[in-house]
Amino acid sequence: MGSVLNSASLALDSFLGSVRRDRPGIEWLALGERYRTAIAPIVCEAVRSGLLPIINQMSAAGIVTLSGIMTGRILAGLDPMEAVKYAILLMFLLSGGSGLAALAASYLAAWFLTDDRQRLALIG
Repeated sequence: MGSVLNSASLALDSFLGSVRRDRPGIEWLALGERYRTAIAPIVCEAVRSGLLPIINQMSAAGIVTLSGIMTGRILAGLDPMEAVKYAILLMFLLSGGSGLAALAASYLAAWFLTDDRQRLALIG
């Protein structure tokens, strides 16, 4: 749960920072473009930055660190290959949950930053 919340908060922070910084690029909204088209690159960048911690964690798993589920299963007497399978499954579930949370946080922020007429309402 901590990894998923971390990814969502990093994505939201990146999204809101990009909206403040890239205001001219988002002004496509004033030119009649839909808000999804104008904000799509910012959402992609936010999701990417939200997934960085879980990707870094996955790169070190099994080589530098041993996950708790893998260590517990090995100490309980399970075959090490089965324990590794559980650890890999857990990492994939965490990365999928983190990706969904980052995507949902970014799209919800984009939805809240626009009104019914698809105008951008910047925050202070």
